[in-house]
Amino acid sequence: MFSNEDSANDLIDVLLRAKLNMENNNSPLLPGQELTDDHLLMTVADIFGAGVETTTTVLKWIVLYLLHYPEVQQKIQEELDQTLGFNRYPKLDDRQHLPYLDATISETLRIRPVAPLLIPHEALTDASIGKYDIPKGAHVVINLWSIHHDEKEWDKPMEFNPGRFLDKDGKRVAFPSPSYFPFGAGVRVCLGEVLAKMELFLFMAWTLQRFTLSVPQGHTLPEPEGKFGVVLQVPKFKVKATLREAWKA
Repeated sequence: MFSNEDSANDLIDVLLRAKLNMENNNSPLLPGQELTDDHLLMTVADIFGAGVETTTTVLKWIVLYLLHYPEVQQKIQEELDQTLGFNRYPKLDDRQHLPYLDATISETLRIRPVAPLLIPHEALTDASIGKYDIPKGAHVVINLWSIHHDEKEWDKPMEFNPGRFLDKDGKRVAFPSPSYFPFGAGVRVCLGEVLAKMELFLFMAWTLQRFTLSVPQGHTLPEPEGKFGVVLQVPKFKVKATLREAWKA
């Protein structure tokens, strides 16, 4: 049972406390604004839908591209070996010292954005974009796919090239083009952007530090062509993770 004396450690704690206060007539909420079980369930569903499905989809895209470009995987592993050695696990603080791995994640988010049309929005006031008028109440859909594959902004946009996110000295370039916003932009930017970037970095760093990914014998690697849905779905494929020689001892 959740009590008022318990500390609120996460969003679910806060929601349960608010619901408990409402049931005890201690809630400042107006009639019609009460928290119900449906509200709690839908909130949890939104969290998992937005924070789990999207991140796992991006991870699948990264792995698929590493299978298509084994030289990229090898370069990431060389960077990990030189930076971390073989005596400890990767940490978030290592991200700034692993620019090629970070660039590979960014390039995957560019070439295969998890939400190619972002999330539809509604104009709150009359506005304009360039020569186009946007009336109040209009539904606005951003074609992120087109933006991320614009030949005027990206050199050979259909090619997978993590190097486009690095400068001539191999240092990380956060935004090589203003036409890059896989998590949206402005006040409606994805709330989970920071968490997602941390998760993607840690998962791939830990995995590639110890394992080499390859296509199992007898299996064919599909082309990286996605299927449009709530997210850009990855074609089904098999992957073999082999423990690297340095870790077998």
